[in-house]
Amino acid sequence: ALDAKLGPALLDRANFYLDHKQTPQAISDYDSFLKLQPHNADALDGLGHAEMDIGNPYEAISDFGKAIDALKGSNDIANEYATRADAYMKTDQWDLAIKDLTSAISLQIGKQIILMNIGQFRALYPQYNAASDEAIAHKLNRTFFPNMKYDDFAKLFLQTNHGWTPDTTYYLERSRAYLRAGEWNSAVDDFRRAKTGADFSMDDDRWGEIASSQNMQWYIDMQTLDNPRSGSAKVWVKEVQGSGDDTGAYSLQQYELNCGARQIRATSVADYDASGKLTGSHQGERGDALFRRRSAKPSIMVFVGAIYSGDGLRCRSRSSNCYHQRVSVSADACCRNEPTATLLGKPHADASVRTGQLALSLDPSLRLGIARWTVAAKIAASARALARGEPMHEDRRGLLHARRTLPGFISRTRTAPDIPTLSGIEGAAAATYFPALAVLFPAPARFSGRNRRPPRDPANAVLSLGYTLLTFDAAREAALAGLDPLVGFLHALSPGRPSLACDLVEPLRPRIDLWTIGLFRSGTLRADHFRVDGEACLLGKAGRSILLAAWEDEAPLLRRMLREMCRVLARRARNAAPPTAPEPEAADADALP
Repeated sequence: ALDAKLGPALLDRANFYLDHKQTPQAISDYDSFLKLQPHNADALDGLGHAEMDIGNPYEAISDFGKAIDALKGSNDIANEYATRADAYMKTDQWDLAIKDLTSAISLQIGKQIILMNIGQFRALYPQYNAASDEAIAHKLNRTFFPNMKYDDFAKLFLQTNHGWTPDTTYYLERSRAYLRAGEWNSAVDDFRRAKTGADFSMDDDRWGEIASSQNMQWYIDMQTLDNPRSGSAKVWVKEVQGSGDDTGAYSLQQYELNCGARQIRATSVADYDASGKLTGSHQGERGDALFRRRSAKPSIMVFVGAIYSGDGLRCRSRSSNCYHQRVSVSADACCRNEPTATLLGKPHADASVRTGQLALSLDPSLRLGIARWTVAAKIAASARALARGEPMHEDRRGLLHARRTLPGFISRTRTAPDIPTLSGIEGAAAATYFPALAVLFPAPARFSGRNRRPPRDPANAVLSLGYTLLTFDAAREAALAGLDPLVGFLHALSPGRPSLACDLVEPLRPRIDLWTIGLFRSGTLRADHFRVDGEACLLGKAGRSILLAAWEDEAPLLRRMLREMCRVLARRARNAAPPTAPEPEAADADALP
């Protein structure tokens, strides 16, 4: 056993390794130290940062969560919430990132409010302009300093304090999370709070990322953004070629939305090369209808319209493929942060399924139970896929290791205390599974591990498309069973994401993996079906036709499995539905207004 006296030296060495980017050694030392002190917040935080450095954000989320538990009551807990929020953002879990940053802001304000004055507070929170100074002081006193006499607090806050510049970094981070989550108005409010409190130029932070594709990134200028709550709005968009840090030429485009006429037009466009040199510009275009019924591909103007109207347009054409029954469409919102269009299949006759589903999702214990099953079923399916696969390479050590290791992750899901921990287990299992899967792929697939946004090899291009097609089918089956595709259990609520469909897909992902391997092994898909565009590997037109035909052969079995899962879940949801009020007597019904 490790001598406890060596603990401090071990932790110091782990921190040294982490600072000098010797991450595997750092993780080894942190793990050894945590066997001595399993609740040491510094070690848990360091281990989380090390996991982030090697690309394991789900494990990091679990480590940061344990550090937060260890820091309860400490002054450092706000920073730990913000650190976990960064890990959530790396995994596109914007709602959980917003929740953690809100906690960090609340804790920070609780410490800083005593140093601020009423003028600074009003600048940060203009929504309190209608309230009197005294009402604000009373509220803050009760919320953050309940043991301090009001007269003493008011004297400092309303009269004595000359002001102290608050740290608004958390507001800026939450603004970015709100932006990616589609909560437009909240993003603007937080950016302006950050700008109000900053004692430095925010020119470098003015461009907020709103979306990215395989070879393009889009940003919004938060600094000059018109208030989208008004009847019209103007916005600058920066469209950058490339992905990640490898970017090239770009254009700056200003758009104006006329909500009354339901139109959008480009008022100014300027093109620049990669060095920032102006290469061309033009002014003004006629107004285009905000909702186009026929278009070969969505234009940037429709894209911007979708952002202002709650991100409801970008997936409209794809989502329609999920519903083969009668479709009703309503579009009644323009520049409000609300969905603009709703696509519904034939309504299910029993509303108790949805009310029961909501009851299950709102009960932490019941939600955790369903999420545990989902992750355990996915890992079990992953183990079966590896057991069925025939290796195509001599080096089978990774495959044999994964076959031995994955069952242990299943047992860990049964005792996971919360969803973040469960997500960490899922991420660790995936980190074991995908390297082992590589030995099952033939050489033309060029698969060495999972990557996406953009996929960088033929195998990952097909995997991403297969997962997407399966998610569409899952959303359709959920809706037909009377379930809400947006309300999940493992996947939290997030604007625009079919969280339940994502849950349903998880146990079936390994089947997509084996299907993809089969396409390459059989020669159905070949290297010449793909092309490279920058870092992205894209499936060509001929390859897409072949893949979609193969999908229709594979999909019936997967759809039956999805249908059965939805049937079981719908039955459980119906049983969990709250009791309904009794029908009123006829006389009472006539008396109702």
